[in-house]
Amino acid sequence: MNQQKRVIILEHGGGELSNQLWNFISLYAYCCERGYKLENYSFFEYAPWFRVVPKNLMVRLLFFLPFGLLKLFGGYQTMAASLPFRLLKKIIRFVYQNYVRVVKARNQDLLVSSANGVIRLDDAGNPLDAVLAGHDTVYCSGWLFRNSGGIQKYREKILDYIRPRESHLEKPSVFINKLRRQYNHIIGVHIRQRNSWDTPLSQGEDLALWGSYKAKPFFYRSHLQFIDNFIKEYARVFDKDLSRTCFVVCSNKRIVSGDFKGINWFFHGGSLIEDILVLSGCDAIIGSDSTLSALASWWGNIPMVPMQEKPDWQYYLGRTAYAEDKNLTAVHY
Repeated sequence: MNQQKRVIILEHGGGELSNQLWNFISLYAYCCERGYKLENYSFFEYAPWFRVVPKNLMVRLLFFLPFGLLKLFGGYQTMAASLPFRLLKKIIRFVYQNYVRVVKARNQDLLVSSANGVIRLDDAGNPLDAVLAGHDTVYCSGWLFRNSGGIQKYREKILDYIRPRESHLEKPSVFINKLRRQYNHIIGVHIRQRNSWDTPLSQGEDLALWGSYKAKPFFYRSHLQFIDNFIKEYARVFDKDLSRTCFVVCSNKRIVSGDFKGINWFFHGGSLIEDILVLSGCDAIIGSDSTLSALASWWGNIPMVPMQEKPDWQYYLGRTAYAEDKNLTAVHY
């Protein structure tokens, strides 16, 4: 390995775990191909779930350690509801943004940003190659670094590198194994519901726009009938006996009993990483147009069908593994 060349993810560009991981695995695959080191300074919010930490001691102490300590006090698993977590995140983000400004100011010639669009890392002559041809370090800013071929070629190595801590592997494994003893088929269903921090639309505005979307990136509770119908149509097309099939529902907001009729379904209310692991442990995924759905499909190397108004079922029949999907717009393969 070329010990002198380093790729540093300085800014992840926003987004939650799955957005950050798409970026992370793409850049790691790039480093695997060329024998470079990779460090992700910006991954501190999710670091307690993983074993990956940067070597830079100051970054570890100022940004990674506080989230690890919060986890010890029980606040980390309830990120959405934990006031201490939200306050800590705001403070550390503010400090980190100022740290980033300093690094950028000192290293303008080492910075590569994806702010203007996707950077294909498996293309010859990409901007990282240009910087590293004359320098030992490149700083990456933005979430649109993609490596379509690399994440497939180095999939097993990537999964070992980003392997979650054992405490987060056990619950999803137990959850799925219990269902496997009862059912022949397990289908994951990822429902991405709109959060308060998403593009601000009233429910009426969203419902008016929703009908024109080719794939559904967000859902309200009023969309659950559409989802229920899609699940049953999926079972019909893929010839799944509903009495021997169960559907595992993962969502950023709770789905309650009684929402879906005539199917065996279970709600998994875990953390983001546990949702990804549960979905990846299923036989296939029905998903929102989201990076989380696609990441879980890649992670488990299982097929996925995004929920659409008028799906082209022939496009999905016969799939047995992960594949890039023309109907997933959020991923930017």
